[in-house]
Amino acid sequence: MRARPIFLTALLLLAASAAHAGLLPSELTELSGCKPGQGILCDRFYPIGFSKNGKLAYIHVPADEAVGAYLWSFKIVDLVTDKTVETLASHPEGVGNDEIIDLASLLRVKRPAFEALLRRYKIRPLAEPRLRPFPIRTGKDAIDAALVDEPDPAGPSGAGLRSVSHHLVLTDARGRSKRIGDLNSSESDTMGPLLSPPRILGYLKSPFEPRVVVVLEQTRRGYEGPPNVSSFVLVGAHLGVGFKSHPK
Repeated sequence: MRARPIFLTALLLLAASAAHAGLLPSELTELSGCKPGQGILCDRFYPIGFSKNGKLAYIHVPADEAVGAYLWSFKIVDLVTDKTVETLASHPEGVGNDEIIDLASLLRVKRPAFEALLRRYKIRPLAEPRLRPFPIRTGKDAIDAALVDEPDPAGPSGAGLRSVSHHLVLTDARGRSKRIGDLNSSESDTMGPLLSPPRILGYLKSPFEPRVVVVLEQTRRGYEGPPNVSSFVLVGAHLGVGFKSHPK
């Protein structure tokens, strides 16, 4: 008579296990605007998935600037605030990282820790992890993204340093817009560009809500000069609120 409850318990455990299986795909897709052979070092961005309340999980592999080790960080960001809520990362100098030499070994060694956080934040993997170009088509609407430049009104500093603010703006088909992020670029009379103007690569859309993460690229000067390093910037945005009309 006890076989049935034990059998049902086993089925429930299997169902619970299946519900959480596959939280971390066995392979991840790299999304980057940086390609080998361009004479620059490349940061790597591997998106994992979204939650229903605006969280994004991804893996960041920074460019190897003579460290000689495979560095990495696993992050969960809140796209409502653009704040990081969880981070797991390698030692900044690669200490204790002998088992992890590439992405495959990272996913194998750290899978339990990564999946525990994915489960905690109820993040589900992306079915199609690819960057889509703007504009975003939402029914009859089309939402585009642009960068609006604003040079420093104070002009160059005494050391010949110039900076520019770049405002990331979304605009819908009715001409309403909202500013969702602010970035900076800078250059020096003596060292040249220190941080390049940002470039919009595209967006990833949540499968659960009208929310996207805009992915941008910037190139910064290397630690001791060239080769420079291409890195990415993530900015979250809701597509249904915050747009305002502007008087002509």
